[in-house]
Amino acid sequence: MAEESSPVPLSPPSIPADRERSLVPSAPRWFARLLTPESHQLTLGGHLILAGTLLLGCLTVNAWMFTFAQRQERDWLSLTTVTKTLEDSRAIAANVQGTAAEQARMVDQFMLVQARIETHAQVMGLFYKLNFIALGTIGLATGIASISLFFISKAGWERVNNALINLFIVSTGLVIFHSNLIFIFKFQDNIRLNGQLYTEYTELYNTVLSYWAIQPTAPNSPAPADFILATDQQLAELGKIALDFDVSRIAELSQPLETLGNPPQGE
Repeated sequence: MAEESSPVPLSPPSIPADRERSLVPSAPRWFARLLTPESHQLTLGGHLILAGTLLLGCLTVNAWMFTFAQRQERDWLSLTTVTKTLEDSRAIAANVQGTAAEQARMVDQFMLVQARIETHAQVMGLFYKLNFIALGTIGLATGIASISLFFISKAGWERVNNALINLFIVSTGLVIFHSNLIFIFKFQDNIRLNGQLYTEYTELYNTVLSYWAIQPTAPNSPAPADFILATDQQLAELGKIALDFDVSRIAELSQPLETLGNPPQGE
């Protein structure tokens, strides 16, 4: 009896190497240009796109913070004074028992007080919003820089993916930039000075309106001429330009650049 031969196992058909590579999904060409094929490090284009994305995200967050701070500022300022038109002021001042010239002068003073209130409110609000944006950006960028530095220190500067180095450099640059803005333009001082003047002008605003309301009936109310002179004196005392900048800070920042541009000469 003939011995039966064992069945020979069938091997799957071999696929050519080039055909096998074509079956593997490949990254888009534009994405492949952002990474080096050997080490998967970012190319120059990749660094530019990553840095641009970070800066665009920072601008987006800054725009949101500006809108939020502006809404809060508007709600707060709307509770302090109510702007009156020239016609309204003349109608209220007509209640004062004085000459037409005295009434006209008091109206002029009142409109000047309102204008200065608005000016200091705008300046204070501007620095308030800029300070809010700068502090928020510093906090966010400091967190990104700290996390990036943590992973860089674990792997080492030479072995770590250069995308982390890009994150660290850009976020650190944002921290330095916004910190210098705070010190050069003295955000805190300008907010404080304009806020103080805004409060004092608001008190003068209310004083004028109260005088117009009670002057005919109040027994010890000053005469219109005395009140006008007292108001002029207060306007002169409060008439300050409340803007301050630290120009010396710019000179301090330029010293390292001057050192790099003029290396020390050897003896």
